[in-house]
Formats: sequence, C-alpha cells, structure tokens
Amino acid sequence: MIKTNVGLAILMMVLTGAWAGGCQEGNAGDTGTTVEVKRERLLTAENGQLKAQAEELRGQIEKLKEQIAKCEQEKNSMCVEVREELAQCEKERQTQEKELNDKANEMLQAAAENTATLTAEVEALKAELAKLKGQTSGGQK
Repeated sequence: MIKTNVGLAILMMVLTGAWAGGCQEGNAGDTGTTVEVKRERLLTAENGQLKAQAEELRGQIEKLKEQIAKCEQEKNSMCVEVREELAQCEKERQTQEKELNDKANEMLQAAAENTATLTAEVEALKAELAKLKGQTSGGQK
C-alpha cells in the first residue's frame, strides 16, 4: 500500500512536470527550454512505461489472489473430507472394540461355565474315589 502511494506521488510529480514543460514549449527557442522539453518528453515516455508495468503487476496480483483463494478453498474442502474420514474411522474403531469386548466376554463366560462344570465333575469323582476306597478298606477287614 505504501509503495502504491509513493508511486502515485511520483506519478503526480512527473505529470505536473510534463504539463508545466508542455506550457513552455512555445519558448523552445533557447537551449535551456529545449533541454527541458526533451527531458519532459523522456519523463512522460518513462511514465507511460511505468504505468503499463504497474497495470501488469496489478493483473498479476489479482491472479495470485485468485490462486490463493482457490488454494484456501481446496484446503478447507480437504480438511472437511479428512475430518469426515477420521470420524468414520473412529466410529468403526468403536464398533470393532465393542464387538471384540462382546466376543471376549462370551469366551470368558464359556470358560467360567466350563470351569464350574469341570470343578463339579472333579468333586464328584473325588467323592466316588473316596467311597470306593472306603469300600475296599472295609471289605478287607
């Protein structure tokens, strides 16, 4: 912004000088005035070139601004997509975790039931063994 203001100030000075020089063309008879006229013409030509360059640069700036806006929009769009994918992955992870916990609980329950059955069976076999030992001991006396 400061460069633009400085450029505009220089432009105004050059234009004022060119205008003032144009008013003095009628006195081109003396050497000093001729040099001034040539100088003013050169400055006017240079001013035209600078204006053209400035306009070209403004166009480039606008194109860059458009590119930046497009990139920002793409970035935001990608962020939304990534967040949605992340949410979906989290949901799937929670579902899988629940399924694994349910399966583990089923297996633990089955193991606990099997252990209880086997414990009861062992106790019954111990009792039967003790009974058989008692019969064998009692029959030998």
